[in-house]
Amino acid sequence: MVPVTATGILLREAEAALRLTAQTGDLSLLEAAFVAWLRAELPPSALVDALTHPLRQYEHVALACLVEAAGWEVDKSNLDEGLRWLVEVALERAGVPAPVISDGLAHVILGLAARERPWLATWHEQVLVRSKETVAPGWLGDGGRAGRGDATSGAVELRLALAARGVATSSDADATTLLERLKSDELPDDAFHAQVMLAALNWTRRAAPIALPGQATPEMVARLLAEAPRALQQWPWEDKPKTKNSRAAKWHVDNEYHVQALLWAMLAPIFPDLRREEYAPQVGPIQPRVDFGIPSLRLLIEAKFARTRSALKETVNEIAQDNSNYFTMPGFYDRLLVFVWDNSAHSEDHAIIREGMRKYARVVDAIIVSRPGHMTEVATTDAEGEGAPT
Repeated sequence: MVPVTATGILLREAEAALRLTAQTGDLSLLEAAFVAWLRAELPPSALVDALTHPLRQYEHVALACLVEAAGWEVDKSNLDEGLRWLVEVALERAGVPAPVISDGLAHVILGLAARERPWLATWHEQVLVRSKETVAPGWLGDGGRAGRGDATSGAVELRLALAARGVATSSDADATTLLERLKSDELPDDAFHAQVMLAALNWTRRAAPIALPGQATPEMVARLLAEAPRALQQWPWEDKPKTKNSRAAKWHVDNEYHVQALLWAMLAPIFPDLRREEYAPQVGPIQPRVDFGIPSLRLLIEAKFARTRSALKETVNEIAQDNSNYFTMPGFYDRLLVFVWDNSAHSEDHAIIREGMRKYARVVDAIIVSRPGHMTEVATTDAEGEGAPT
């Protein structure tokens, strides 16, 4: 057995080699956009010019599909029209396969688009069958099926990288396989493959919760947040300094930003892939933004601050609107957890409000926490009344 310290050194060396390779090579626009998506970065600026109407190159159609999957801004009608054009293009002319047949990365991205489009999935499968001997790069062979959600297809690094974006599943066996490959010095020699390997490596480190035994679930997150009142027992709210060199501290919870800070403090040490201000797929001119996301659980978390009893009741309608906006199309998330801070402490309303929210499709649970009784000082009023960021 390799000692733990030796294993750590080998992995650090492998990661350093991957980073060096990733920095020494040019990426195509499709590769650069894919890497930006994997790393949750902004898309390349050149993307805009490639997505002009009409889409008449398969690479541009694939780019539009990636933009859709990433939740970046895309003209849906232009994308669907481009996909239908692509499906109608002959896959072979005079015995020569169409260029899309051999493009492994395009297969993966078009697989993402085919998940909710049966007519596209049929065509996509035909492409994959024809590509067995010609797909490039070779490590992306059968990656198109991984893009469609097949947990057993494609290279292990691809499955792990896709899992990092919540569009695939991976197992402990996948992570073990990847780490063994890295320790045995099986490293790629091209920049794009190295980028995907780095994303996969990061995911193996971040996917599992640190402090929760067993497999984490959205319901487990709900139970954790339901313990917020216990966590607030030691919340600083002092009438006089605790020590001679300090001053009395009162940690106000006056708006939704403060509620978000509380949730971050509770969740970030346990879920390393917790993300702030995740963007849901665009709805017309609206780009919905959610407070938190945990990709490994496909879970969104929405924080609400209710200053008054009427505002508390109104959160039911707000979640109805949020729920309809966040899940308009397939994406990285499919469940929603709600956390409401009841600043007016009307606990008599909590049960019926929680019941109302839980009736909405995709809502895992609604946690409602009253302002603790010892926090009796009148809270300051923020400039936006309720203090809730959009």
